[in-house]
Amino acid sequence: MKLKGSLAGFGRPLLFAAVLLGGVASCADLPERIRAHTYPPDFRYIEPSRVRSAMWELAQQTRDLDRILHDSRADSPERQRAVVAVLRTMNDAASSIDPSGRKTNHALIDENLDLFRHDLALALRLAEAQPPNYFLAGFIAGTCLSCHSGGS
Repeated sequence: MKLKGSLAGFGRPLLFAAVLLGGVASCADLPERIRAHTYPPDFRYIEPSRVRSAMWELAQQTRDLDRILHDSRADSPERQRAVVAVLRTMNDAASSIDPSGRKTNHALIDENLDLFRHDLALALRLAEAQPPNYFLAGFIAGTCLSCHSGGS
């Protein structure tokens, strides 16, 4: 087939571009397709960027929780709302790492995430109680900060 007119010179470059774009589009999910055949069915691959993002969120919330718990306004309703909000945000961040509980490519997360989420849930229940109990919230903040005290 021969193109006529002003588009005649663009036939081959357009065809090449279409083939190239089709090839690139078919490779977009290549890492996921490879993982489907290289890992066992009960294994879940977690992108490192997802872990980093959640851990940065947890670090920020831990600092906020520590600051709130050291606030001099003892047992005020505002303090309780702030502690509860931070614990909920921490729970959401921890859940975003791996909500399934299956084995992943992060051994430390596999070993510790379930217990951490359990402690967060219990700390949240205690913080929501009347009167609130912040002992476990303080323990979580202290434990995180003692191991991850990067100069903050």
